[in-house]
Amino acid sequence: MSAFSSLLLDEYRESFALVQIERDEIDPNTLDGFILYHDEEWVMLLKEEDFRLNGVVFIRKRDITSLKSGKTQAFHKQLMEQEGELHSYNPLDKIPSVGIPEFLSCLPKHKVVIFEEETENEDEDMFYIGLIEKIEDMKVHLKFFSTEAVIDEETTIVELEHITSISYDTSYTLAYEQHFQRSQRKASFPQLSQKSLAVLSWLMLSAAMASLIFRWQLGSSLTFAMVYSGFFASMMLRRKLPTPTRTHYAELAAALLVPALVVGFALCAENNRSGLWLAIPAAITFLSYLIYSDTKQLWPRKPVKAD
Repeated sequence: MSAFSSLLLDEYRESFALVQIERDEIDPNTLDGFILYHDEEWVMLLKEEDFRLNGVVFIRKRDITSLKSGKTQAFHKQLMEQEGELHSYNPLDKIPSVGIPEFLSCLPKHKVVIFEEETENEDEDMFYIGLIEKIEDMKVHLKFFSTEAVIDEETTIVELEHITSISYDTSYTLAYEQHFQRSQRKASFPQLSQKSLAVLSWLMLSAAMASLIFRWQLGSSLTFAMVYSGFFASMMLRRKLPTPTRTHYAELAAALLVPALVVGFALCAENNRSGLWLAIPAAITFLSYLIYSDTKQLWPRKPVKAD
């Protein structure tokens, strides 16, 4: 890359211009985006695809064969601004203040990063995707994972000097990040089986009903009912994580009506008629939900065939 082209990089970076970059020797496709940073070896680009920002990519300066920003790129940037794609983005937020290896070492541990070793022969290209453990002596210690998101037990060593592009925060890598985060949240949830939680919850409900039979105080009934609702809520949430829908929340709400029934009957047992105002609506709502759920299971709605 010539010194003249390096001056162009500075000009386009300062004006935050949309540029088109070609690397004819290793990639038949062009790269479009905004230059955020460059040094003697690397150019940091905020990628643009279909008028949307799509992550960050580092490319080798020596691989660039063409660099331009003309009327087409200026118009495309205008379209992105009209769509609000650039309004919330601050290009100064992600500029490295240290070398690229040190910058990559400071990325969050959950960040999925792609390293590519591109050559003149596409069949010989190397593709690495994973989580960075550390970078030492220009070697990246990467927890590689397969396309099915199965992480290797052993660390893969990637020679940084052979890498031609590094990317992260793309739609591709973010999808894997979200998958790993959901799996981690699910794994960190209390590992009690659904059967165990169900047994504990119904024990609490039985204790609450026993408090009515033996005319214990209202506070005992309320305590047992709340503990029951906590266990049942845990069971419902554990079963439905990580992506609950409105139906799941309806099931949880129905489960929490049981304590209202218990407390309402406890008030009635103490000759407090206000318990009826709590127990009767709760009972009607709860029974209605059970009937509705059974009906949906016995007679599920069949899809309507198109003519």
